[in-house]
Amino acid sequence: MKWFFMSLFLCGFAFGETHTIERSQNNKVSWTAIGSPGFLQIDGEGGYVEGTLKDEGGKVSGIFTCELTKFKTGMTTRDKHMKNDYLHVKKFPTAKLVLDPVETSRSFDFTGELTLHGVTKKVKGKGNLKKVGSTNVITAKMTLILTDYNIEIPSYLGVTVAKNVDLEVHLAY
Repeated sequence: MKWFFMSLFLCGFAFGETHTIERSQNNKVSWTAIGSPGFLQIDGEGGYVEGTLKDEGGKVSGIFTCELTKFKTGMTTRDKHMKNDYLHVKKFPTAKLVLDPVETSRSFDFTGELTLHGVTKKVKGKGNLKKVGSTNVITAKMTLILTDYNIEIPSYLGVTVAKNVDLEVHLAY
């Protein structure tokens, strides 16, 4: 998510200025989990991002939230189990990422603290900033380990989801 901050800085982000990132279909989180045996790939999307970002002395930082209740996998029953039995969205409806300050560039590494399922852990990932026409596009990737966040590993009819889940954040403005 720091990638988003960096892109704003590169595109005229004013020193000391704070910006609000509004939830939209352009600002979202998607994820991929692999089932074991490995023939099953589960993709989820629809987690929209909102938050704030700030320029702090040539570095950008921010706080983002993602509404977990909006994730969909393409199967109604799987969505119900994901939300109710594993993510427990009634108790933990959002995930929150607090990004450490990062210097702006086209490709970058980032760190921060992710709160998911009531657990806060340090995370790291890679981001990329590019311009498509007049739109700035930020993508960032990181891998989470479900058990780090006290999330039970999903299993159904002999297929168990791997404990690692790959996340991708896409922001366009």
